[in-house]
Amino acid sequence: MMKLKTLFVALAAVFGMLFCANLDAQQINPDKVKFKVGTPSHAVKTFFRSMANADFATAKNYVAAKEMQGMLTMLEQLAKEAPEVAAEAKKEFAGIYNSMKFKAEKINGDTAEVTVSAVNPETGKPKDDTLKLKKVNGVWKITD
Repeated sequence: MMKLKTLFVALAAVFGMLFCANLDAQQINPDKVKFKVGTPSHAVKTFFRSMANADFATAKNYVAAKEMQGMLTMLEQLAKEAPEVAAEAKKEFAGIYNSMKFKAEKINGDTAEVTVSAVNPETGKPKDDTLKLKKVNGVWKITD
């Protein structure tokens, strides 16, 4: 069980590192922000909402990197074997998701950048980051 918790913490840290700069803007709940389906911002919102619900299968649909998809597959399998892993993921990502604020979206052909801010779960302080996405078979996916 210690290995499962260690793996979960490592995966949470990878996703938590997406938020790495200070922010002084007010925070809003992303559920209240409407995005057009099929946009890069909608893909980011859906990814983090899926993680907050421990819906790793859906989250995998919004990442392009095979390594991230592999980590999500492992997390999905661990959550089935150890329900406390899913509960911990929900707790960790709900904090990020519920504090998210979308600041900017820039699309350049089949690539995009979405600037998002959220509370960093490790520090408890607001942070922001720009996520890079690319369009794969008509779907926006996070690349890093």
